[in-house]
Amino acid sequence: MELIFLGTGAGVPSKNRNVTSIAISMLNERNAIWLFDCGEGTQHQILRSPIRLSKLEKIFITHLHGDHIFGLPGLLSSRSFQGGETELTIYGPPGIALYIKDSLELSGSHLTYPLQIVEVEPGEIFSDKQWKIVCDELDHGIQSFGYRLMESAKPGSLDAAKLKAEGVPAGPLYQELKEGKPLYFLTVE
Repeated sequence: MELIFLGTGAGVPSKNRNVTSIAISMLNERNAIWLFDCGEGTQHQILRSPIRLSKLEKIFITHLHGDHIFGLPGLLSSRSFQGGETELTIYGPPGIALYIKDSLELSGSHLTYPLQIVEVEPGEIFSDKQWKIVCDELDHGIQSFGYRLMESAKPGSLDAAKLKAEGVPAGPLYQELKEGKPLYFLTVE
């Protein structure tokens, strides 16, 4: 996993910093890119990065201020022009669906891929075998959300020889250890 900072500036772009957008490259984990916020100029920043729009799987919008969403319609259209075919899911506060629908409709834009838009509420918004994502409201003047990504538990492997050397008896206890459960046993000598 790699964090790619596309914009870390304030409400307006400057010569040296773009408005907010951060990508998480998960090409090794799931062959995908996730994007957090999409301010104006995000596409230009992506062109200067190793990111390919065809790998974009999810976009998370924190709130509807322009410096977090004004790059979204252009990015969605460019993804179509570049041959994007896989589904893209956008998560954001109430109103994000209307903003995207109206922007695309009024500009005559047509997407070549399925677009799913999820207007979030606090709580779990996504989970699969690799990740769980929850969001919670933030205090920012307008409705805003912070997103927390949690990697799902992965089954581990055990060094049976080391466990045996430590006096852990073979059997069901090994499975409990592998599942991350605490282990209690009594050794009598």
